[in-house]
Amino acid sequence: MRKLMLAALSLPFLAAPAASQTGAAEAFTLSGEGGRVVVAGYEIDAEQIRIPETGGVTLSGATLTRPGRDGHVLIRQLEMPDTALLGRMLDPLATCDPAEARSGVLTARDVRFRPDSDLGVPGGQEEIRIPLLTVDLSLIGCSWRASGSADAVVISGVDGSRIDVTTIEGRFRLSGPELREVDARLDFFGVSLTGVDGPGGVRFEEAGLSVTGDLSGSGLPALIRSGAPMPDLISVAAKSVLRGGVYMRGAEIIPEIFLSQGDLKRTGLDATGAVTGSAEISAALEMGVFRFRSAADLTGLVSGEMVVSGTTPAPDGVAIPAAISGSVPLPAELIGLSLDRVTLRYEDLGIGQVVHHLSGRDPAELTSGLIGDRIERVAGRLPGGLPATVQSGWDAVLNLIRSGSGAVGLRPDKPFSLLEVAVSGMMGPAMASSRTGAWSEN
Repeated sequence: MRKLMLAALSLPFLAAPAASQTGAAEAFTLSGEGGRVVVAGYEIDAEQIRIPETGGVTLSGATLTRPGRDGHVLIRQLEMPDTALLGRMLDPLATCDPAEARSGVLTARDVRFRPDSDLGVPGGQEEIRIPLLTVDLSLIGCSWRASGSADAVVISGVDGSRIDVTTIEGRFRLSGPELREVDARLDFFGVSLTGVDGPGGVRFEEAGLSVTGDLSGSGLPALIRSGAPMPDLISVAAKSVLRGGVYMRGAEIIPEIFLSQGDLKRTGLDATGAVTGSAEISAALEMGVFRFRSAADLTGLVSGEMVVSGTTPAPDGVAIPAAISGSVPLPAELIGLSLDRVTLRYEDLGIGQVVHHLSGRDPAELTSGLIGDRIERVAGRLPGGLPATVQSGWDAVLNLIRSGSGAVGLRPDKPFSLLEVAVSGMMGPAMASSRTGAWSEN
């Protein structure tokens, strides 16, 4: 089952760019009616290659591979307006012609995809089957966009288990001077799991993921991966747009079918009915303004929401003095970060029982054991009334988890910086609570 899930997760990599030096150049090698097409470092061996009078290229009995990789794609029939568009889809960052303009629809019938083993599917034994895949491509200069759909997709395992997806829809736009400004979305509709002996106990009406942002070498994600210094990250964040998220809706999980008898006992879900509901995580950074939201509403488990929003520090803004920076548990440059809203809502619908069965402790005890001591150690190094202020905030969170239902948050009259919290917190919890608009409800 684990390998089957990994095969499903590899679906977005079906057209991952090849690591080659050929760019988007095309070459034909013909032998009788069949032959080979080389596009963007990919090799497509076809039993038959036809060039219809209406234009384009049609390949029958095609096998797509990448040299040095063990995955492959089998396609009964591949229809494309021209190989340049296919090359752009397979290698979107290849050298482009600013004066070029092309568009067309690529159609693939009876597609069978065996993922590379380095994508986490040992031996490439799982298979993704797509009866019909259509992709509408448009290329204008160095910018391009694509939208596509696939129906009746099946991700099958060697043991007979499978994941069925009624429809997959996706769109992708790539633009910018370095071809790294990305706007992409992928949605799955009607997802269900089938085990060897019948229904697998899991289905989703809808699930998906999206990302928008600048993925160039000077973009924020690349700088984070490279370990760039905090001042550089703050400077880029102030002029960046970066959004992303994942979601699922209409979920239904039947524990007695999805889990083994041993797992049912360990989790305490042996007497629980179907778990239904939705969940999502989203994050956005737009010109220095950020927002994070995580929410779940799952019957029999949990209902809750966490929201944090504010603005990043100004470039070359206030920083923690070097003399006390060692006692403050965050990078000195982040003291200028401002918050305008923090909300945590929580309702235990059964998750506490699961946690207790698995760990022997209730959720509040487990949370305190995992990070409570660390918070106390950090608070103990702070000056003035800050230790009491930090402990008061931490107690509010633990009380919410312990009560099993309620909400806590910060709702100030105007946004506050972490520096303002530190200054007011040195005067004690009451002053910090007044400045930040702290609230709670049961």
